[in-house]
Formats: sequence, C-alpha cells, structure tokens
Amino acid sequence: MQNTIRLLVGVLLTASVTGCVAIPDHAPGKQLIHLVPSLIGKDSGALVESLGQPHDEVWVNDTKHVTWRYLQLFLGECRLSTANKGGRVVGVHWSGPLTGCHYLESKIKKLSLNN
Repeated sequence: MQNTIRLLVGVLLTASVTGCVAIPDHAPGKQLIHLVPSLIGKDSGALVESLGQPHDEVWVNDTKHVTWRYLQLFLGECRLSTANKGGRVVGVHWSGPLTGCHYLESKIKKLSLNN
C-alpha cells in the first residue's frame, strides 16, 4: 500500500513539475503499450469479433479508421483506435488512465493468442 501511495505521489509531483508523466514498467497501463502494437497485421474482422462493433467508423481515402470506447469506473475512458486497410490493421493508438484498461487488455490478449 505504501508503495502505491509513493508511486502516485511521485507521478503527481512529476506531472506537476514537468508537465509529463513516465509510466513505470510495473504499472498496469504499461501492459497495453506492449500489447497494442501486436494488433498490427491482424485481421480487422477478428478485432471486431473480439471487441464488438466500434463506436466510430470513418473512411479516409481507402483506409477505415475505427474507435472503441470503454468507460473505467471513476477513472475516465479507455479508447482504442485502429486504421484498417485491405482487411488488416495497419495502425493503432490507445489512450486511458494510468491504472490501465483491464477489459481492453484482456480482449487484446485473447485476440493475440487466437490469431
């Protein structure tokens, strides 16, 4: 518990002084940084199958950009956006709270194992 409080105080102090935050390697949110790039090259249909229908879909030239949003209780929103071309994921971006996006993380882990 003390480690968590120290970590939180350190993050808040760093953010207030520098304007940016470095996520430590053991933080829950750090796992998505490593998981999300594994989606590149995956079948975009499998991603829809795993995560459900996206909340937004926009076509730019011949690339479809889709976004999924998941509310984290009291912590904000987790968001995953992908660029899809020819049925494959060609680009990804995620955002969310420092505590991680556990639902999104579990869905991506399952997809990585099955695809």
